[in-house]
Amino acid sequence: MTTTLLRNGTIIDGTGKPAFTGSLLVEDGFIKDIVQKGTGLPQTDQAIDADGLTVAPGFIDMHSHVDWVLPWSDHPQV
Repeated sequence: MTTTLLRNGTIIDGTGKPAFTGSLLVEDGFIKDIVQKGTGLPQTDQAIDADGLTVAPGFIDMHSHVDWVLPWSDHPQV
């Protein structure tokens, strides 16, 4: 099992709650836990300092193919 901690980032979780400072625990490529600042941090194989960065776990999917043509008035029908 490989564990990674993204430590001290600004967490935006997609629920509409305000952003907060915290850490994100990833185990074997899956989000295992979100830990708010001030809570004890688990031991991990590696830690990445995310101070000053935004962490948006699991709700932003940048995958796309051709949906950029949809705003065109004459876009092809699929």
